[in-house]
Amino acid sequence: MSQNSKKTPSRRTFLTSAALVAAAATTGAASATAAAQTAASDVGAVWWSELQTADPVRARAFYAAVMGWTPKVVALADQTRAPEAGEKEYTLFSSESREVAGAAQAEAAPGSTPEALWLTYIQVANVDLAALKAVELGGKLLEAPADVPNTGRIAVIEDLEGVRVALITPVTAASG
Repeated sequence: MSQNSKKTPSRRTFLTSAALVAAAATTGAASATAAAQTAASDVGAVWWSELQTADPVRARAFYAAVMGWTPKVVALADQTRAPEAGEKEYTLFSSESREVAGAAQAEAAPGSTPEALWLTYIQVANVDLAALKAVELGGKLLEAPADVPNTGRIAVIEDLEGVRVALITPVTAASG
């Protein structure tokens, strides 16, 4: 998979879906207008993969050893810097100096165990329309479409077999 930096923002600006839930989501025509146009050649492509894990330290060691990835721990809220004490972390995995995936602490309701999973983000031309289509076809909307600053518009759906996948219309260099 090739990543064209002219068409997608740096993965460093990416926020996890857990952060998305916590972020203030905008709705309506303004946010739909804010969603960037996506190049037709990128629609349907895997845009990002993110591990949500109960044990980020153990996951970093595992994927570094198995995949040869280099983990870099950054602040979840500002991935241009290291996290400060008590601040939520995000792991950027790199291969040959190219960011290839991310990892974050899985969130769970009090008293329950967080579910570990890989969440794949697939690029679509219009997140709102794709999420609506998924529901029309019998899928479920797990996280409503919302804007993530400097990243794009994201939604999380569940397919007909209960598999989660994220949809994204990334901000383009021209619109971001």
